[in-house]
Amino acid sequence: MIKLSQIDDKNANNKFQIERDINACEGMFFMDKRWTIIPKKNSSARLRLICFPYAGGGSRTYQSWAAKLPDGVELVAVQPPGRGTFIGTKAYNNMASLMVALEQALKPLLDRPYVLFGHSLGSRVAFEFLNQMQLKKQRLPEVFFASGSCSPDTVKLKAPTHQLPDAQFIAELQRLNGTPAEALENKELMSILLPLLRADFQIAETYCYTGISSFPCELYVLGGENDVDVPVESLSRWGDFFSKKVQIHTFSGDHFFIESYQDEVVSLVRQILHTCLLKAEAAHSIASVP
Repeated sequence: MIKLSQIDDKNANNKFQIERDINACEGMFFMDKRWTIIPKKNSSARLRLICFPYAGGGSRTYQSWAAKLPDGVELVAVQPPGRGTFIGTKAYNNMASLMVALEQALKPLLDRPYVLFGHSLGSRVAFEFLNQMQLKKQRLPEVFFASGSCSPDTVKLKAPTHQLPDAQFIAELQRLNGTPAEALENKELMSILLPLLRADFQIAETYCYTGISSFPCELYVLGGENDVDVPVESLSRWGDFFSKKVQIHTFSGDHFFIESYQDEVVSLVRQILHTCLLKAEAAHSIASVP
């Protein structure tokens, strides 16, 4: 793993690759509005929910949530290059260069209280974003949701999926049950999607948090009862990195319960955000008393 705060000579090749990625993107991706999708803009929002996609996913997973959230919450779906309106652009394949660009893209949205939500790879991207915000003494989220993911310090023991030949890689996608069968069988479509999927899988399989920081925000961890890649008993390990007690919620379904049990997931998120808004209003009322 490459530590984002210190890329030394032993990682020189990775360092140069990251620098090339950053230079290639500078002025093109950093302030590109395609990085974020806001389905229901709300300039008076008191809270933002910033959502990160799973490997190969995009903003579509979260867009329908916007109409179901409490008044006062604005949903922001993060859309990195390689997907959605960014289709055809090169996807990031390492966490370090992704973070540099992501920080610039999201910085304008941190002008008010916010919440982070990520599923699978999105949980780890959101976690590293949280880590970078704390290192740089920026505003931290009120709440952190980790969904469908092992803790960020988990070491991948099996052979890297992103390096598999196409046929074996597609077979692994089929096993994970997150890509429609008709898409997997469409050779033309897969020729477009495979570079994105390999890049996302590379980040997922090479990122491992080695820091010792403790984060002060509330933590909610979501898991699928039939998720063979993220066992329910492993979810509590997320609590090792937060000062507040971890709260775990499980749903029927496999790794992609966020899609198959969307209504139940959104209902839980809505309830927690509502409580968050009430706490913020109470704190504001106390602060405004002479």
